[in-house]
Amino acid sequence: MDLHHLVLGASCGKTAIWRPNARSCDAMAVTLAYRKSKHWHEGATRQTPVTVKGDAMPESNRPLDRYRPLGLLVATGVVSVLALAGCAAPGSSAPDSTETPSDVSAELTSDDVVVSMLLESGGAPAVKSLAAEFTKQHPNVTFDIKEDNFQNLTANAAKIIASPDAPDLVRYPNVAEQAKNGTITNLDAYAAAFGWDDWPQSLLGQMRVNDDGTRGAGSLYGMGIGFNVTGVYYNKKLAEQIGMTTPPETLDDFVALLDDAVAAGLTPMSMGNKGWNASFPLQGIQNQLPGVDDLRDWIYQVPDATYETDSAVEAATMLQDWNNKGYFLPDVNAIDYPTMVSTFAEGKAVFILDGDWNNAAYDGAGGTDTFGFFPFPPVTADGSLVAMASPSTYVLPKSAKNAATTAYFLNWVATDPEAREIVVTQAGSNPGGPTDLELPTIDPSSLASLTLPFGTEVSDQGGAMDFIANATAGIWPTTIGPNSQLLLANKMTPDEFVASVQKQYETELGR
Repeated sequence: MDLHHLVLGASCGKTAIWRPNARSCDAMAVTLAYRKSKHWHEGATRQTPVTVKGDAMPESNRPLDRYRPLGLLVATGVVSVLALAGCAAPGSSAPDSTETPSDVSAELTSDDVVVSMLLESGGAPAVKSLAAEFTKQHPNVTFDIKEDNFQNLTANAAKIIASPDAPDLVRYPNVAEQAKNGTITNLDAYAAAFGWDDWPQSLLGQMRVNDDGTRGAGSLYGMGIGFNVTGVYYNKKLAEQIGMTTPPETLDDFVALLDDAVAAGLTPMSMGNKGWNASFPLQGIQNQLPGVDDLRDWIYQVPDATYETDSAVEAATMLQDWNNKGYFLPDVNAIDYPTMVSTFAEGKAVFILDGDWNNAAYDGAGGTDTFGFFPFPPVTADGSLVAMASPSTYVLPKSAKNAATTAYFLNWVATDPEAREIVVTQAGSNPGGPTDLELPTIDPSSLASLTLPFGTEVSDQGGAMDFIANATAGIWPTTIGPNSQLLLANKMTPDEFVASVQKQYETELGR
């Protein structure tokens, strides 16, 4: 029997603890405990892992040993939605989220300022380089940077953002809930001052929130430090071994190549789901099926939008089938994301569905001499390009003490030549910004030479889809993630998976 730490997100100072000592997910008991420890500033709280005994799930289904503290909820998504979405319940009193700062200037202060940041660990190196370059150009501004992994950020950031001592800038993708709660800064005044409204809006729209809480239009509540795109990377040598001479044009062509890899005794796709990365191929498939506009509406929380669609069931069915056919790494639910990436980089799998944020890792393992890249293929050869593509979203908490300097920094990231080069070379991302600014020179041996043009093309064609994990603050750590493990373990049917996601969505949004 193993000891396992499973702790849910905090809610108003409380930490919900999942005790997996029942024999089924539905029977798992949830308790609340008050545990506080210093995390960001005095007064802020952080979950403290609580060790509980549990044998409810098979080892292969137990998520997040590596990311152990936070974020997991039972399969039916019962509790602690408020913890993940922030402290304001649907319909409860919340600050005025439409208020935007006054007296905004596009000039940088001459005062000494320390900008505090809470970053995602994976993207932290590039942002730290940006901060260092900014201080080099503007010595009066320095940075206090802390970081955490994405799962922990997803679970904790809402509480940290709502803190009176919040950092000035927080990596956080779920702008809708915090905009409704009034805990993040309305950036409309900064957008007007810096000209952000004149930049391409296809990706900025993902960070806009209407008065009714739907995303896609309305006031701006976040900015990206780079804009990411996903697609299929392949190992050229192994692809040649299975007879692939050109990238597949259709989804059926791609499936045929996966079958060829199995027949050749190769691992078709490096995919592990210990960190819930099955949401990548799940959405990669669904993006190509009819009803993609309905999926976008669901992600944007449009009233009456539902995940219970034919395309969602078909995608979940294919995902389960792909694992049963051996397309993914063995014991898929025990493989974490770093292992998944390194397995592909080491030449042990033909394909991987991944994002351009890992270009540097693949460049270090051979670059374009070793690896190629193609969009996740559509159902028909003449199908539109649709890909998971979104800004690496950052928000300014309402209590940020250096909002003006932080906004200036965000504008500088997208417009300064040195900063744009850092975004491209270190983050592997499109720097965004005005269309009349040229992209930095890209080394042709870098995977960025393949992913950046694709990212621009998919954005220009309107095919950029935000991640389903960003539909609500809690949908990924409470339901999509853990239930995808049950799906791949054949302990949940595709229909049950889809229904559970929609149930959690409605619960979280109070619908």
